[in-house]
Amino acid sequence: MPAHVLYSARFGDINVRFIHIPEYRAVFVCRDDLFSVIKNCLYGISNDVADKLLYGGLDFFADGSDKKAAIINTDTIGPALNAHAAGNLLRSIADLHDVDSDALRESAFRIHTLFIWYISAFSRATDHFNFSLDDTLAMVIERLERHNPPFQNRQQAAGRLD
Repeated sequence: MPAHVLYSARFGDINVRFIHIPEYRAVFVCRDDLFSVIKNCLYGISNDVADKLLYGGLDFFADGSDKKAAIINTDTIGPALNAHAAGNLLRSIADLHDVDSDALRESAFRIHTLFIWYISAFSRATDHFNFSLDDTLAMVIERLERHNPPFQNRQQAAGRLD
């Protein structure tokens, strides 16, 4: 089995671990690290509501292929999310800025800042894992096509590609 490689990035005082799992040809992020950072950015939102937002959002944006448990030698980073699915979750929370709730609006602006950091950290992680731009795009395309299969016209579906 290929060795897994870790990349760590810091957001404030919280370490966020990314892992490349070769057998899935994808980069994953430690769910607990990411959720800790997100909860740190939420303003005036109870822990129970934050959990519903995060775990509910996770169920919406991630399927079984997006969620893995990552074990590195004897160290376990625990549940891990496909890095693209995690980015979708962050972007969706950041989009909640046009709401009546001051707490949710402030949280959305803070998550937007986290999202910008996350894009940069994900980019550095893919560099660390020696992913080319083509590798990164292929990883994203594979995930997107699994969630939203490409449209086929009737001729393509019937196998006639004239």
